[in-house]
Amino acid sequence: MLEEIDNIGSKGDAEEWSSKLNNIFQMASDQELTGPSLGDRFKSQFENTLTSLSTYSLSLQDFINYGKEAINVVREYDDALTQMRMVSTSSL
Repeated sequence: MLEEIDNIGSKGDAEEWSSKLNNIFQMASDQELTGPSLGDRFKSQFENTLTSLSTYSLSLQDFINYGKEAINVVREYDDALTQMRMVSTSSL
């Protein structure tokens, strides 16, 4: 086959072989005999990375919010204990 391709002498022969090769590639693709291209793999990996980063940033933001909420709860307990001490001291 390669020898025949090397001996292509006219534009018509070249177009015929080009058509044959395209048909072979299409048949291989239709039968899923070809793997993903480098671009497809890169795109898939990039999408997975973006998804991971967005999930991480959401969980980081949630962590920050939980920390702020915990600080507010501690402040409320501190205020309540301070008021209890003031009431206890004044009643003595």
